[in-house]
Amino acid sequence: PATGGFVRSIELDHGAVTMLSMTSDGSFVSTATQDGSILLLSRNTGPVWTYFNTKSNARSSVAAVHPLGTRVVGATGSAVYFISDSGRELWSDQRLNQGSVYDVAISTDGYGYTTAGNNFYFFDRDNNPVFDLKTATAAWRFAISSDGGYVALGTSDPDHRVYLYDRNESLRWTFDPKNTISDVDTSYRASRIAA
Repeated sequence: PATGGFVRSIELDHGAVTMLSMTSDGSFVSTATQDGSILLLSRNTGPVWTYFNTKSNARSSVAAVHPLGTRVVGATGSAVYFISDSGRELWSDQRLNQGSVYDVAISTDGYGYTTAGNNFYFFDRDNNPVFDLKTATAAWRFAISSDGGYVALGTSDPDHRVYLYDRNESLRWTFDPKNTISDVDTSYRASRIAA
């Protein structure tokens, strides 16, 4: 809890954890692992389900849970997929030809992913493309505000910048910390960005 104090530890037995994501109320956590598995964990009961993607030869996965816990967006290699709150695959997309997916994120009003081709793609909640960007260098991590209004991207060397875009693809600002951005996150309506 935010007030401090340890709650629990869960052994996953799926290799190293490659990405974590939590629902807005903190009741569920999606966990991506090095062997390609994605797990949904409950704060109270531990593992709820495990999903293993068979559509890619790659194993290391990324995943993000919807702020309300209704679904999880995940990726392994070049395959992107949605998983229901019960662990069932809703759909997958293997048409990607830009290489591996680096990161995924989801909001109440859209989702996105970055690829090895320095591309970022953002879709609305009905899977319609909203916009896409070509970054100067690889964007290892990005974040979408929970309401879907803003996207924060962090790029690698030599560009090494944080970019904040709104939903209309307008660049709001950039920040150069003089080093590769390893991760980035945003508060609910992007009033704060951490990188």
